[in-house]
Amino acid sequence: MLYYLNQLLSGHDLVDRSRKDHILQDIWQLHCMESDYFHLSEISVKDPLMDQALMKIKEDAFEPFNMKSLSTNLNLSPVQFTRRFRAYTGMTPRDYLSHLRLDKAKNLLTKSNLTIEEIAIRCGYDNGLYFSRVFSKKMKTSPSQYRRDHCI
Repeated sequence: MLYYLNQLLSGHDLVDRSRKDHILQDIWQLHCMESDYFHLSEISVKDPLMDQALMKIKEDAFEPFNMKSLSTNLNLSPVQFTRRFRAYTGMTPRDYLSHLRLDKAKNLLTKSNLTIEEIAIRCGYDNGLYFSRVFSKKMKTSPSQYRRDHCI
């Protein structure tokens, strides 16, 4: 990637700029994925209850999800659950769920022709409008623009 980025540095037309932005975005995405992976793998003290919570969130992430019922099933109050989960993973359960959903959404946006509404439903959101708002807030771009920018 760096070779191609270096080649594009001298280009100033719109196509070169678009390709350069695409490569930089890919590098940034890889960095984010690796930092999430390494953060989760650096956990020094195992917490079986939080491992169970992580597994349950991953399993049910793309369905309607109730964080309060998960905390109840773990015999924790919502506040205790959130604090313990954050201490274990570095993020809140809600942020982790959002991260999983948005990763799937980004994948579907770039690798499918599904509508925004269909992607929203497949990623666990109630509707396309809410999904678009969440996506735009977290990604700093709309789902449609993300699709245009990341499809080659």
